[in-house]
Amino acid sequence: MIIRYIAGPVVGAAIGYFTNFLAVKMLFFPRNEIKVFGHKLPFTPGAIPKGKPRLAKAVGKIISTMLLTEEDIEKKLNNPELRNRIADKVIESFEKPLKDNFLTLSGSEENYSEVKNRISDYITQQILQAVKNINLSQIVESEGASAIKEKVAGTMLQMFVSDDLIHSILKPLGDSMQNSINEKGALYISPEVEKSLDSIEQKTAMQIIADMGINKEQTREVISNLCQKAMSSAIKGLTKNLDIASMIEEKINAMNVLELENLVLSVMKKELDTIVNLGAIIGAILGTINIFF
Repeated sequence: MIIRYIAGPVVGAAIGYFTNFLAVKMLFFPRNEIKVFGHKLPFTPGAIPKGKPRLAKAVGKIISTMLLTEEDIEKKLNNPELRNRIADKVIESFEKPLKDNFLTLSGSEENYSEVKNRISDYITQQILQAVKNINLSQIVESEGASAIKEKVAGTMLQMFVSDDLIHSILKPLGDSMQNSINEKGALYISPEVEKSLDSIEQKTAMQIIADMGINKEQTREVISNLCQKAMSSAIKGLTKNLDIASMIEEKINAMNVLELENLVLSVMKKELDTIVNLGAIIGAILGTINIFF
């Protein structure tokens, strides 16, 4: 009699456990299709190995459209806390001498010296071109004539210093100075530019910014705003060119079946075990009910 009451629930539990256990295993096994006499056996390979391409595509689409959208990426990367940390790092570098920062960027003293020489040459050429464009010869003649006339005004020399005389003196002088600038201007300007660069490289960026009347907090705010605009632009370009769905699909398709199985089990092992155990419980309940009907 006791066996009659025990057998139903036990057998039901065993059947429920085994069927669910088999169903879960058939999600992964067999890993490859099985053929007998050239014919593929039904349910081979398992559900997940067989549907791997479809699973990969579905997972990629879900992640890119629902779990990792452009708005999510922008919200995570372009937030005030991150921008403030970036601004603090920039300010920290701004408080070091310019030479230290440029040495870090250039990688070596030799590279830094080469870059510095290029900057010096560029500035020298720009100043030289500006000086050439102002027509020094004409300025010497015009301003010099005015100065001479002012000095001799009201004196006896005024009778002897005519416009032609002034022109005959200042025109060759102005032309000579202009020719000298055209031919040797870089030799005069370059040493002064190098001195200025030597002085500037010892300063910090914050000192230079402060000389412009901008304080530290204003600088941080400007950097933070620039970060916000740059990140927004970069994220839009990144998400436009970065096909997250395709990347995930390719990644899953590149996995072998064992790797895919381990991935699924790492996420759902407890849930799958629960399904197996639930099968045993349901089987036992049905077996118990069967006793009374």
